[in-house]
Amino acid sequence: MVVLLEDDAAVRDAVKFSLEAEGFAVQTWDSAESLLATEIPAATICLIVDFNLGGMSGIEAVEELRRRGVRSPVIMMTTVPPLILKEWVARTHTALIEKPLLDDVLIGAIREVV
Repeated sequence: MVVLLEDDAAVRDAVKFSLEAEGFAVQTWDSAESLLATEIPAATICLIVDFNLGGMSGIEAVEELRRRGVRSPVIMMTTVPPLILKEWVARTHTALIEKPLLDDVLIGAIREVV
């Protein structure tokens, strides 16, 4: 199971479609708050999280999931990563990919973190 947190419906649908075409089961959420209101499936192989969300940021969401004991690898996505994100990614050993998601960059990142 891949957990996808992305607030842009078009991006969320496209990523979900692409991952399912590769054989992954995908559950999606449109906000950190909605994700945190549920229990993460035990079979989660990785979390794909958008950095720029409407409410809580992707970093805040991942940090809260870590506090709750979720240890699945994380792939953070954003268009232009700010310095704060680059530093956080380096400190937490999180994968970072930039949008637009070209070729098989996301599939490759999933295979690498899993």
